[in-house]
Formats: sequence, structure tokens, C-alpha cells
Amino acid sequence: MPENQISEQFSGAIDRMQLVEVVQSACLSETSRDISVESHFGLATIRVRAGQAVYCKADDATGENALKRVLLWPAGYFYSDPATGDSQQNVWKAWEQILIDSVQFRQDLGITPESDSLFSGKITGISLVDLVQLACMAGIERKLGIDAGQIQGSIFFRNGQVFHSECRGILGEDAFRELMLAGSGRFESRLLDGSEIDTIEKPIEKLFAPSSAEADGEQGTQTDEELNLAQKIQRMRIVEKIKAAMTGNHETRSLLIRETSRMVQLAVIANPRLTESEVTMIAGLKQVDDEVLRRISNSREWMRLYQVRAAMAKNPKCPVTISTKLVQSLNVMDLRALAASKSVPRAVADAARKLSKNRV
Repeated sequence: MPENQISEQFSGAIDRMQLVEVVQSACLSETSRDISVESHFGLATIRVRAGQAVYCKADDATGENALKRVLLWPAGYFYSDPATGDSQQNVWKAWEQILIDSVQFRQDLGITPESDSLFSGKITGISLVDLVQLACMAGIERKLGIDAGQIQGSIFFRNGQVFHSECRGILGEDAFRELMLAGSGRFESRLLDGSEIDTIEKPIEKLFAPSSAEADGEQGTQTDEELNLAQKIQRMRIVEKIKAAMTGNHETRSLLIRETSRMVQLAVIANPRLTESEVTMIAGLKQVDDEVLRRISNSREWMRLYQVRAAMAKNPKCPVTISTKLVQSLNVMDLRALAASKSVPRAVADAARKLSKNRV
């Protein structure tokens, strides 16, 4: 949607956000925005053009290194405004890869966002659709008050989903759709201070999706409810798959890790809800990109798990320099299995054979 249309004229203040979510939202919506950041770590400017992060300056640092540094800042204030013009470029790597690297680096350092150390900010010229998706991305229980003149109401969020909406005496999905018709106005974000009833059960992507009749006017068209998750994923653009990989549930992650795209696979292992059993499964998958296995091997938390080390050592896709080191930590039974394996590189099998003889 062109950025000068009235549907992109909502403005207001929002709090308890990770800065990476603010940048990711601008990129996923394929808009052009200027984001100013203030923190006790310093001042920074991030520019997004047509859905790509193209420029970053943080005090004396510039480019990709500056952007990765800023995205690690734990708290501060941001201003996100529609772009005022073209921008020089000093960031060339795809934004998906930079954000994935940042999330992974944060996890490796053991940095987790605390409730009292998140960003607050002001956003101008944002579409209501993008605002709702940003609130879902944050995963914080909050209430968005919408004031668009004759249309006023609220949207309630919990665990990354809309669970309630009210507008002019209407509740639930009808209220949500009524609010989404608002042209322009202001919004206000507040933390939930009470227990609201659940009037909406559909996931956010279904709330935005038109019915089959609205989509093509034909009866018998397969509805969104009739599509299984695998079919929905097949219809996604690459940026939508990356977003789903970083925020989706167990079933979504299990499907997306088998995508051929390296960036989608890397986004899956950057998902903060990834479990130990999932990491073990991924470590043994032969179709994963070797960069995924390198990322796993660089995580101290994951490499403390014996089952992960064993799965990686047995995976023929694992780089030999990594698997030969992992062999040294395996028990005799797994060493013998590796020594007899015809799928792993010969260097790995030989190392396992020598170690198994020495431990008899």
C-alpha cells in the first residue's frame, strides 16, 4: 500500500518493545521509515527503505556492525517516522540475516529482555494493520485504544494474539473488523489492568484474511480454516516464513526447519521458544544447511546437551572440523555406531574407531 494513503496515518505512543521488533516490523511491512534511537548506550539512526534496512549510524560506528550493536541495546526510547527522502547506504546484508544474527548473538550472550528494560517510543504514519502486527510480535499483554473520530474502540493482546476487541458496543471479531476500517487517527497503548473475556479465538492471520466469498466470490473455494498449516506455509512469501519461523509454535517450526531457504532455517533456531528436543531433532536432520549446525555448535547452552552433540556428530552434513571435536565427548556405544557408519565422513569414522578402542 502506498505510504501516502490515509490508512497509514495512525500515530501514538507504545511501550515495552524490543528494538529488533520495531525494525523487523518496518521491514516486514515493506515500508520506508526513519528510526531514531536514544539510550544510555548512545544515540543511533536506522533507516529502512522499501522494506530493507539500508543505513545505520551509532555514535562513531556505521553500517552492519553499528546495526548489530544497536539491536543489542536493552532499553531506551525510539521515534519511528515515515521516511523523509532517499538515504545513503552503508548496510548491504539482507535485513533478515542481520536480525537473525542479532537474535542469535543475544541468546549466545544469555541476554533476555526484562520487563523493566524494554524500549518505549512514538510511531507516526503507521497503518493499523502494521500496528496490530507489531503489538502481536511483542507478545506483551496490552490494550490498544483506537480513536479515529467516529470509530473508537480497543484491541486486546495476549501471547502474540488478539483475544478481544470492542467497538461502539460490538464485541469480538465484528468489533475488530469495524476498527480495521478506520481511516486515520491516534492510538494509545496500555498494559492490561484487568481480566477481559476472550471473544476472539482465531489466530491473527485468519483475522486479517478475507473469507472465501470476499476473496473470489465463488462457492466451494477452499477456506482458510480448511487449509492445513503446511498448505498455508506453501503460500507464504519468504519474509512471512521468516517471521513465522521466529515467532511460531512447535508445529510451525517443525515444518519451516525443512524449508530449503537457509534464512528460514536460521530463523527457526533463533526462535526463543525452541525446546531442547527440537534442537536435538534439528541437529540430526540431513537436510539442514551446514550454517544451522555451526550456529548450534556455537551455543554453549545447546552443546551442554549430550543428545545434541551425539546427533550432530552422526549427521553427515555437520562440518568435519566440528564433528571430529564432538566425537571426543561421546560414549563407547555411540563411538562404535559412528565407527561403523558409512554415511559420515571417513575422518569422523576413523576418529570414533580410535577412541572406541582406547576406551575398551
